[in-house]
Amino acid sequence: MKQSFPFSLLWLMLALLASCKTLSPERPEEFYLDLDYQPPLSVLSAPVEIPIPELQRKLNDQIQGDVYVDDDLDDDNLMLRVSRRNPIRVATSDAATEEAFRVTIPLHVWAKGGVSLKRFGLDLSKYEETEFDLNVKYDVRVQIDEQWQLRTQTTAQGFDWVKKPVLDLGGIRIEVAPFVEGVLKRQQRDIAKQIDQQVGQQVNLRPQAEQAWAAVQKPVLLSEAFDTWLRIHPTQALVSPLHVNEQVVQGQIGFRGYAETFTGKKPESTNEPLPALQTTDSVPTDFEIGLLGQISYAKAEELLRQEVEQQTFTSGSRAVRITHLNLYGSGENLVGALQLAGDVEGKVYLQGKPRYDPTTESIIIDDLDFSLDTRNQLAKAAAWLGRGQFLRELQEAFQFPIGAQIDTTRQQLQQLLDDHEPYPNMRINGELSQFQPGKIFITREGIKALVVARGRARLDIKGL
Repeated sequence: MKQSFPFSLLWLMLALLASCKTLSPERPEEFYLDLDYQPPLSVLSAPVEIPIPELQRKLNDQIQGDVYVDDDLDDDNLMLRVSRRNPIRVATSDAATEEAFRVTIPLHVWAKGGVSLKRFGLDLSKYEETEFDLNVKYDVRVQIDEQWQLRTQTTAQGFDWVKKPVLDLGGIRIEVAPFVEGVLKRQQRDIAKQIDQQVGQQVNLRPQAEQAWAAVQKPVLLSEAFDTWLRIHPTQALVSPLHVNEQVVQGQIGFRGYAETFTGKKPESTNEPLPALQTTDSVPTDFEIGLLGQISYAKAEELLRQEVEQQTFTSGSRAVRITHLNLYGSGENLVGALQLAGDVEGKVYLQGKPRYDPTTESIIIDDLDFSLDTRNQLAKAAAWLGRGQFLRELQEAFQFPIGAQIDTTRQQLQQLLDDHEPYPNMRINGELSQFQPGKIFITREGIKALVVARGRARLDIKGL
């Protein structure tokens, strides 16, 4: 006996098929822009301090014994021998400006002079010897030249007699001071050149600067948990004018460049050679660094799946659920491809431009919307799905927290700035005081968020 197929069941199946809409919109193009990121310029400043007692010691080591000798009586009836009588004194209070220090050289002078008189075959010449003391004064300005060499500019500031020279020629007293002063004024210029030469030869900052310059370019591990590295790429070396302050000559050297953080494998050192030193009115102390937080697509998909996968979204009697999803980039947009089941079958594509939200410390998308072709197909087949509720619920789910990663990086960086010795013979001190959200980058590896940290950093270099 033949059995007929129930028409009521057939009509039910046709109705179900008719009510189930299938979507197949065009997939938004997957492409990635070059990472257009210029890190903020920072300055890592380093104080330069040259102790006055050290300069005094070097001058005393180099300027000893006779300073000037004139053994010829015939030209001016005067012989002179000038020698250092006591240690050279270097002081700051007596200098004419705050950019100079005063050098006082105590001198002892032996002199032989008199009159030469030869008449009618008789030699009536008479010469006597005398000794006296005086203090010769100089003001010395100190600067560092572009080759990292200490240079001085020494100018004579006259001299003070401790005892003026007098020759006693048989009851005739002759003031020798006018003759000696002319010689000493000429000789002061030669002594000034000697001071400039000796200081310049003794103080060279280049070896310490080269060591520091090379060291700061080596990456420093900030976080093992997130595999975060800090690298400084210096490009300029600056120096401010030196000033004398109590017992030191002080100034500031600054390494200007880019401070960056990296995630993943250890970045290469930049290996820039030490440049010529540039003089500036003042060395900035602002330190800025871009803290990069990153979340991979796999991790972002995992977080989204926990929120929306297999979840049912309803509107009246109609419902859909998300059975699968994946994320990728399309220029500046993040694209979510969602596989649907229920009253709507197939894929829908959502996209939007991410930003970093400092309140939630998450990457969010304010303008999440369906792709153009997805919205066109929804309008024809399932307008109810595109009316807003479904999209709003997904937008709430599209949040990717990276606060823990950025906070860990910030803490590790602050620890690095807390009187830390990241490089041999160098200590770094500073603080981070401001944090400002920066750009979001869609890369092949995932989503990267930049937070710019601002503060101050100082590098203390041993021997500088």
